[in-house]
Amino acid sequence: MRNHEYGILTTDSVAVRQVRQDIEDFGHLGARVGFKQLMAYCEVAERIQKAYRKQLSSARKAAREEFARSFRAAEEELVRLRLQQTSPTKIFEDTILYCLKTQGPLTTRQLHPLIQALHPDLCDDTVDRVIDGQHYGKRWKHMVRTAQSHLKERRLVEIVDGRWRLRPTDG
Repeated sequence: MRNHEYGILTTDSVAVRQVRQDIEDFGHLGARVGFKQLMAYCEVAERIQKAYRKQLSSARKAAREEFARSFRAAEEELVRLRLQQTSPTKIFEDTILYCLKTQGPLTTRQLHPLIQALHPDLCDDTVDRVIDGQHYGKRWKHMVRTAQSHLKERRLVEIVDGRWRLRPTDG
């Protein structure tokens, strides 16, 4: 689900509009990143590459730790870039709408892997939601549920026969 391609040649204006809309909708799931921010992220990526090469050439513990630190820094920077103008809930709301628009009605269980494939950095299966020492499942799945509730409250989606779907628009 990380690679979407259209392998067609068409002059049909309806098909061209649909492909363009699909690309624009998919593009809105990401964050706008300025040149300066992109260059800062590239510097982090270069440090990862250097640390990785060093790790490959040496099995020393220090090299492995340096690689792990650099990799965590890159992950944190990526999440920071993605969340600079929005929240995880808003990202999940937009992604739910995108998935329902492109896939049709889906159960929550069907939505989870689609969302996780689009946002692996936000869907960390190693982080549980814990309240008073009690584990309540994966934290990101609770955020998806919150996003579903927000969309339902705003009457953008509805659940019918256990499947989430876009609400029909008036007009």
